[in-house]
Amino acid sequence: MVFKKIFPAFTFLLISLLLLQVISCSSQIEEDGVQEPASIDVYNLIIEIDGQGVTRPVHGIHECEKGAEITVTVTPAAGWTFDHWGGDATGDSPTTSITMNEDKFVKAYFVPVLNIFSLSITIDGQGTTEPLPGTYTYNEGSEVEVTVSPSPGWEFAHWQGDASGNSLTTTVMMNKTKDIIAYFVPATFSLQIEVEGEGTTNPVPGTYSYDMDIEVMITASPATGYEFARWEGDVTGSSPSINVTMDSDKSVAAVFRPIGNIQITYIFYDGQVPSVESDEYVEIKNSGNSAQDISGWELIDGSDGHPSFTFPPYVLEPGETIRVYTNEIHPEWGGFSFEYGRAIWDNNYPDTAVLLSSSGQEVSSKSYQ
Repeated sequence: MVFKKIFPAFTFLLISLLLLQVISCSSQIEEDGVQEPASIDVYNLIIEIDGQGVTRPVHGIHECEKGAEITVTVTPAAGWTFDHWGGDATGDSPTTSITMNEDKFVKAYFVPVLNIFSLSITIDGQGTTEPLPGTYTYNEGSEVEVTVSPSPGWEFAHWQGDASGNSLTTTVMMNKTKDIIAYFVPATFSLQIEVEGEGTTNPVPGTYSYDMDIEVMITASPATGYEFARWEGDVTGSSPSINVTMDSDKSVAAVFRPIGNIQITYIFYDGQVPSVESDEYVEIKNSGNSAQDISGWELIDGSDGHPSFTFPPYVLEPGETIRVYTNEIHPEWGGFSFEYGRAIWDNNYPDTAVLLSSSGQEVSSKSYQ
């Protein structure tokens, strides 16, 4: 029968029509430019991209059957990489699934592929860096801050390689592979030596540089007519020689004072006391306009080198005269005495009296020839 012959063909057509009805998602605009009729049970899926890459389905507006599970996959362009999903999709997997229970929007974010560069940090001398010395990798365009820390007794000198300058912190722009070197040198401190008055020092006055903890000996030498008085600044005392420990920057001054106005004016060498001549004396006068501290000064018989008398604490006022007796005490003349049991000053062969400052500098000398 004809009915039997056409039944298979009719069955095939019916099945085909049913398959067309269950297609879940279609482009709003087909490639041939013909818009398909919309179903009342469909939702729109909007796909967008940021950066350079493609999606499957392609970005645009798609009508999808209600309840359908739609898989969206990304493919980055050359030089780009997929970063993450936005909108109704999350995560950073290149594939995501969307359940079409309402209108949905997803966005695929692509970012440029970053080059990776290495930074090598080394040191010369004693110290360290932050980050520590070693090799590190950074994305292109990263700015890396490197800071130095010298070891005790050392100081930072400068950067070398792909960094320069002597700042404790440097910033390295990672636009290529880079190597930097931090140079440390032994710490040095400055010593400034000055003088007040007339005299000099050894080392001579000036500014010097020494390594940390070095001990520097400084000796003061007064000019003629002056004596060394004291040290001022970062050291104190009245000894002509001092040691300075260079554990920081130091400044010292050698102070000299004039002594030329203090003079031996007279020697009474022929005493009237029989045999011992205890009433002999040497007369000393301050002919200047300012007081002079003669504490620790020494009066000696320069011809024989002895005996000697050392002044106790005493300030000789302007115009004042004092006497040093051989073996008598006279308070009106200062009360000074050699306390020597026999004559000092030779009556037949003239001696020379010599007055020395506390630093051993000759102040005055006189003979009675």
